[in-house]
Amino acid sequence: TSRHSCDMVERHRRAFEKLIARNEAGFHTRECLALSKLIRATFAAATNPSNESSSIYVDYLRRIVEICGKKFIRDRASDEIQYKDEAVRVLIEIGNLLNLNSLSVQRSVAVAIRDIYEEVSSYSERQRTTINFNVCVTEESRLAEMLIRSLENMDVSAAGEVLVTLRRISVSTCNCDQIVLNNGARVICLLMREKSLAPLAVDTLWNLFEYGGNKLMVASQLSSSDCIRCLCDLFRTYLLHASSQSERGLRNDLVVIAHYVSSLCSAEAPFVETGFVALLASTFTETKIMNPISRKLKLTPCHEDFEFKKLTMSTMVTFQNNPAALHVMRNHFVLLSLFSFVKPTDKASDQWAPAQFKELQLLALSCLASLSPSCKESYVTCQGSTRLLLLLEWASATDDADDAARKSQIKSSLHVLLSVVALGDETILAELSDQGAIEQFVFLLSRFGTTVSSAVDVDIATTLLLLLSHLCDSDLHRKELFGTSGVEVLLPFFRTPADWFDSG
Repeated sequence: TSRHSCDMVERHRRAFEKLIARNEAGFHTRECLALSKLIRATFAAATNPSNESSSIYVDYLRRIVEICGKKFIRDRASDEIQYKDEAVRVLIEIGNLLNLNSLSVQRSVAVAIRDIYEEVSSYSERQRTTINFNVCVTEESRLAEMLIRSLENMDVSAAGEVLVTLRRISVSTCNCDQIVLNNGARVICLLMREKSLAPLAVDTLWNLFEYGGNKLMVASQLSSSDCIRCLCDLFRTYLLHASSQSERGLRNDLVVIAHYVSSLCSAEAPFVETGFVALLASTFTETKIMNPISRKLKLTPCHEDFEFKKLTMSTMVTFQNNPAALHVMRNHFVLLSLFSFVKPTDKASDQWAPAQFKELQLLALSCLASLSPSCKESYVTCQGSTRLLLLLEWASATDDADDAARKSQIKSSLHVLLSVVALGDETILAELSDQGAIEQFVFLLSRFGTTVSSAVDVDIATTLLLLLSHLCDSDLHRKELFGTSGVEVLLPFFRTPADWFDSG
């Protein structure tokens, strides 16, 4: 590397060949300082525009990087402490090689970083550095930051290798934070425009949410219009054309990412403007209202489709405070689709297995409790109160009404009723009263409020008391309907010792 030998390419070639032959099994930690200087000098020679032999140096850089991927060799356990800083410098120089305009070097760097990070080494003939040391020096050298910065202007094949590496190292909170602080979530999301990179990009984004220290920052980077549009386009593709298990899993992962973004950045993310909400609402096919999406979408009882149905329900709830999204839901009759699950579970479902239908019913009731107050007109149009009272009557009239499943149905139905009754709308209150809701609530309170045996019983009794309070508070006729039977049911509550309550 002397300035007097800068044109001595043949001598350099022989020196490189000797170095590579001697260290074919891996570089020793004690050699890291000299190795970092060598990589830096070789990089300078490879990028020198006046050097006609630059391709030779590029190839030797690639071969050196491949050897580094075999992990460093230590002579003693103390070498990891003694030569840690030197190893970090080597990895920094390797990361800088991503700026070299060479596809082979870029791919080799990505593979080497991934191999260094692997717990199991295939090169066991020498004592390799431990996984804890490798992870530590990888994080301190900020390789994740270098990888994400190199992605934007990289060839697709090299970008694929980099994404594989980012997916592997993004199980570390430190690496996730390095990626996010460099706008990495947005960069990775936009790579999903290339369909071949979509699975890798989705997995890496999932890791950023799961292992990263700042979910809000990840969601904020993904809330831009170009990212949401990219998610929407890819979701539409897999929604209509997912045929394999992996493709259906990828479709579900896209909904999970959308759920994270909408729940954390609902106000900023243009889900309505990009058509994502309308696309999601089109998956609610229970109403038989045909549109281009629902005609092609066929969900089966397989695990992936069942999970997809649950995810679409849960994600739709995250838009409950978005007036534009609520308008889309009304146009697509989302509440009517949810109310299609509000029926006795002994009635056969053409689409779902009995156990699946029960789980979807409870989830639909939970969603209705969140959405009904914001979609009051749709609730009334769907005859929501009537449907809920009929389900309550069925669930409480059967012989096994005390089992956990029936109690969950009763509890969830009451929560939906309370969410709309609390609005104080006289039309809804009068409708419930006319349909005998007060008498039905008093009966349920006598059943679940007098012999409390579980937290579910307490929840049911509390919700019933709140419902009766809202219904009878300001109407004399409804108080008369409550009558002496209702007062008799309440008396045991007044006789309950004060020390039975947590509040004293």
